[in-house]
Amino acid sequence: MIDTEAPTATIEYSTTESTENPVVVTLKSDEEVTIINNDGQNTYTFTENGEFTFEFVDKNGNVGSVTAKVNWIEKKQDNLPEDNTDITTNPNEKPDNKLENNTGTTINPNEKPVISEDIYVDMSAGNVIIKVPNLILSKYENVSLDYQKLTLSDDQKEIYGENSEIYEVSLETKDSKKLNLSNIVLTQTVKLSPNKEFDAIYAIREDGSIIKLDSKVNSNNEVVFEDNGLGKYMISYKSAASNDEEKEDDLKEKVNYIPYILGGITVLLAGGVICTIMIKKK
Repeated sequence: MIDTEAPTATIEYSTTESTENPVVVTLKSDEEVTIINNDGQNTYTFTENGEFTFEFVDKNGNVGSVTAKVNWIEKKQDNLPEDNTDITTNPNEKPDNKLENNTGTTINPNEKPVISEDIYVDMSAGNVIIKVPNLILSKYENVSLDYQKLTLSDDQKEIYGENSEIYEVSLETKDSKKLNLSNIVLTQTVKLSPNKEFDAIYAIREDGSIIKLDSKVNSNNEVVFEDNGLGKYMISYKSAASNDEEKEDDLKEKVNYIPYILGGITVLLAGGVICTIMIKKK
């Protein structure tokens, strides 16, 4: 079963006491997450009071966010008149170190953030459709899905059949920079050739290794599968020779039943003849 539960995290403060120095906040999570803003860093430094929202995604593509708020940094009070009584601080007042989500509502650090149900965008190119978390797309300008159909090598034709197809997909920014999504599980839907019989889907890794992926074919003659990130994939189709062999095996199997059928007919005819003779004798 695919995990669709949003990841959670808490904020750790370098200090929660009134200070004139910067406050460093650190994102903490009990599960492996990838921070998709703040240049991927899990720390943020406040030089003045304010708030900052960490946005992150887990390995299954589920997104989460949590906001840190700091309001206890005091500006250095230099050159103030001695009789100035307008600016005061209460040493017994505890700073407000509650977290807020990006809607400004106070939340418990242990509560799960509220995430929109519509968190995926269908992007298509060629005969491929990919579900991409829209939180990732929102961090880049003019992201597009690049699709390239590749050529089978002679070895691949020999092993996987000459009817097989290879393609490569990637998400690219407007300056042709490929996004690294290797930590995110993405769902692909690929339209199959109507004139070929599907066999399997394979992922071709950067080191040249080829891995068979779990997949299913839906009623629209599309293969649906999941993989970490994007890259090169091969759709394996059964060869014409394989189909002919299967038909030949089916024919042989049917032929093997003929002796049993003839034998049954012979028994029935013989039984009928014997019954007729016995009746005549009576």
